[in-house]
Amino acid sequence: MPTTSIVPWTLVLLISQRMNPWMSLTLPQPLPHDSRHTNASKSAVNILRDGRILIMDIILTILDPSELDFAYNRDRIYNRSRQDKENSAGQGQQGKLEKTFNHLFADSQGRAQILDWFRPHVMAYVSDTVSNE
Repeated sequence: MPTTSIVPWTLVLLISQRMNPWMSLTLPQPLPHDSRHTNASKSAVNILRDGRILIMDIILTILDPSELDFAYNRDRIYNRSRQDKENSAGQGQQGKLEKTFNHLFADSQGRAQILDWFRPHVMAYVSDTVSNE
């Protein structure tokens, strides 16, 4: 399936360049950051859809510690970039991962799944903490 091997590189190009795949690579359109990001995200989602690749499959692959090719991407998820730190100066320590959690928790379906997942983990964590004291 050559499509699946091409799709991630196309996605990386779109996201890293924050570009619409139909525009010239030498003359990016002068759009505000949010519009460029939204356009790039829409284009990336369309490419994934055409390749029959789910966003969650990509996230799971990137987060898998055995996937050494994605170590840089994992690091960028867990450690905020300098730009993120500068943009949030004086606004607390909220990076993109925390914002992702906030979006998931704000959605009723996401909140239900998060709480269902957290319950046994929190109970085990609290139990271990109490028994270690």
